[in-house]
Amino acid sequence: MMSIPDRHDLVGNIDGYENGVLSGWVLDGSRADEVLEVSVWCGDWCAGQSRVDIHREDLEKAFRTSGRHGFSVALHGTPENLGQMLVLRDASTNRKVDAPEFRFPGEPLVGGVRSLRVEGACVLVDFEFSREVSSIPVSVFDDDRLLHVATHDLPAGRSELALALPPDLYDGRAHAIGVRLGSGGISERYFGFLRPIQTPWRHLARSSGSASLVGHHPLEAYRYHSLQRQMAERSGADFEPIRVAHEIVCQMQIDERREYEPLTLPHTDSPEVSIVIPAFDNFHLTYHCVASLILAFNRVSYEVIVADDGSSDHTASCEQLIKNLKVVRTEKNRGFVRTCNGAAKAARGEFVVFLNNDVEVTSGWLDELVDSFSRFPRAGLVGAKLLDAEGRLQDAGGIVWGSGTPWNYGRGGNPKEPRYCYARQVDYLSGSALCIRRSVWNDVGGFSSEFAPAYYEDTDLAFKVRDAGHQVWYVPSSEVVHFEGGTSGTDPNRGAKRHQAENAGTFRNKWINSFRTGSPEGERVDLEKDRQAIARALVIDYTTPDANFDAGGYAAVEEIRLLQSLGIQITFVAENLAHLGKPTVELQRMGVEVVHAPFALSILELLDHRGGEFDLVYVTRHDVADRHLAAIQERTDAKIVLNVADLHFLRELRAAATGEFSFEEALTTRDAELRVLGDVDAVLTYSDTEKSVIVSHGLAPEKVFHCPWVSTPKPTKRPFEEREGMMFLGNFNHQPNQVAVKWFVDQVMPRLEIKAPQKRFYVVGANITDEIRALGSKNVHVVGYVEDLAEIFDCVRVFVAPLTFGAGVKGKIIEAMAHGVPIVGTPVAVESAGLVNGITTLVAETPDAFAAAIDGLIENEEIWGNLRDAALSSVAWNFSAQHGREAFADLLDHLGVLHLDPRAGEQEL
Repeated sequence: MMSIPDRHDLVGNIDGYENGVLSGWVLDGSRADEVLEVSVWCGDWCAGQSRVDIHREDLEKAFRTSGRHGFSVALHGTPENLGQMLVLRDASTNRKVDAPEFRFPGEPLVGGVRSLRVEGACVLVDFEFSREVSSIPVSVFDDDRLLHVATHDLPAGRSELALALPPDLYDGRAHAIGVRLGSGGISERYFGFLRPIQTPWRHLARSSGSASLVGHHPLEAYRYHSLQRQMAERSGADFEPIRVAHEIVCQMQIDERREYEPLTLPHTDSPEVSIVIPAFDNFHLTYHCVASLILAFNRVSYEVIVADDGSSDHTASCEQLIKNLKVVRTEKNRGFVRTCNGAAKAARGEFVVFLNNDVEVTSGWLDELVDSFSRFPRAGLVGAKLLDAEGRLQDAGGIVWGSGTPWNYGRGGNPKEPRYCYARQVDYLSGSALCIRRSVWNDVGGFSSEFAPAYYEDTDLAFKVRDAGHQVWYVPSSEVVHFEGGTSGTDPNRGAKRHQAENAGTFRNKWINSFRTGSPEGERVDLEKDRQAIARALVIDYTTPDANFDAGGYAAVEEIRLLQSLGIQITFVAENLAHLGKPTVELQRMGVEVVHAPFALSILELLDHRGGEFDLVYVTRHDVADRHLAAIQERTDAKIVLNVADLHFLRELRAAATGEFSFEEALTTRDAELRVLGDVDAVLTYSDTEKSVIVSHGLAPEKVFHCPWVSTPKPTKRPFEEREGMMFLGNFNHQPNQVAVKWFVDQVMPRLEIKAPQKRFYVVGANITDEIRALGSKNVHVVGYVEDLAEIFDCVRVFVAPLTFGAGVKGKIIEAMAHGVPIVGTPVAVESAGLVNGITTLVAETPDAFAAAIDGLIENEEIWGNLRDAALSSVAWNFSAQHGREAFADLLDHLGVLHLDPRAGEQEL
């Protein structure tokens, strides 16, 4: 963001010249909002003059002025000296404009844009000119809105130019992108939908059924039409209410509807949620809102209470049109506050939702609000992301500035931008769609009567909830469309709106001690929205972690949770910059900002724009750190922590000892890994063995920290006699897992004396290779990826971990312990997991010893039960979240990032 020039500055730029027309801009700091007159001089010859009054949105944003600083001058004739430099002057004062050098071109330029196409985050411009051109002014438009103007170098010997599009265009809506080269017209436009998630669909397939997933299949429209036809053709009673609701919502007759078909809400005797819809006339809005409630899929049960505030239209008899609707009425109009407080007394649900009648809800909106109370146990009040009727962002949680002025964060922005898509604590929430625990509502006394009849009651409620020791959360995975002004209008001087200004003073006087430390209005907005955080961290990995996919993903997610529990706001970026569907959404639901393409095109770009925000950079894997370490050090003042995941060179050396790897390559890895470890501020490793190896190679011991692995006992319930066989779990992109399974099938299974079904071996995990699949037989069942591991852990008697090489703690071992399945493993497999041979596990190294250990365990219920109980106790003691917080608190204290007592419990996020 550029600042307005000093009072005496006169600045500008010549953007280009074509076909006799010179274009550019001029701004006088002493007259920022006045229309200037500019003259163009070539030596002592005045080539032209023009008013400076063309609106430029880029300049409006840059200088925070009117933006009317552009000019377009038709030059008079052609100067004799074509190579002479052009000078801009203020025509009224003859003052020279401070502008970069621009020399008059020679031979006239003929040509321009031939075609456009959009790929990824760029518009690709195919061009042709009559002569070689090294640079040219380029203007990019969305419809007729100027997005970008600057001089660009043209690639030598090529006829294609790539221009980055602004991230806010990637909102899933239709756009018409036009490009002008030089001063000519826009010869071509690109018409199409710009997708906020550009990951190929095949990589999102596992997430296709997830609520709130913003990546959609290109055939979605066809499938939606098929669903519509299915509902229309079926006669089943369960489908008919949905069909009717769908038809009503799609008609979008929220202003002119005159006829009302009966609607049927779901019936429930014990609703989890009570939805209160205050209404004063405007039944067409209430009707549309209720239809959208019926259409939207949600798992939680709910009742709908219309709070009729003395209406005289169809609202007065709405229960005759809407089956299973509860109505609470007042004889005369009392206003939003009193009406909602009265209707809430009839609520039966554990949660109460206050929903404007001028809204349309979306699939999963209610599930997401209710689920957030489980994700954030201290939450007392939560609210949805609000969109306008065109799909633009209306509200992403409120900020109250130090002046006491409330502000809708993100208004008018792209609702798919990462900064608007993660759950976070906010100052207040819009009353258009908010959810509160009924117990909290009762404790704080509902909406405060001093804000009757309306306005500021939602802001005040948020402050009361927080004052009572609870948290207020914005939940963007819940999306609600708000037809703003449908109920109260938009004129602040008429109707209920006139109370807005009156109640502003009441709010300021009441809560001045709570907001007075806030920032001045409009300053540091993207930092101010996260002011609850004690510090900020950037987390970098090669891809987005998936806690359900592999042990590395599970560990990464748990480490993010630990940092959050200490009060750190997390921004995550993966090297591939891909939105991966469900894993990305799950991080956002946790409160993690996930930066992805097209909203960032590289980690370097992210560091350039935002590096100064971060107090900590947390990188996983030495090769990832190696690629970005220089940029992190140059562009941030943050402390850098490297989690080795596993010590790569130790794993490779062990593999080399078994003949599975090259010693020379292992030594090359060692040198590269140790170099990176030496360049960061702290190193994390899961294994005491690895810590000893690192220190033995010269790294200072105080620089190496133990990385906690967090787990909780989740014992499966099936008794011993109902279980059978053995299992292995692992990601088969990982070579040690491939080798381990082949070794077990080839060397151990032939030596087992047990018979089927106990001899059955289940191979579980992602990325099964053809070689592993070929091992399948009567006794070897290659299962592959399993979403819910508890299901298979509940079926088997023994977990085998026949790893012949590897490094670090093995997540599969801790998973088996946590589920209460006894383990037979090699020394490499069980190292650093706190296991003791014969007490919490059985350890074997040779094929004969491994087979003997399984034979002695798998049919002995007493030994099996003892190992199970001991393993569960070990998990509870050694892998608790509290131990993890203490370990991370020690690390951050050492780095000087945080100084706090981790034993005091989770911090305010």
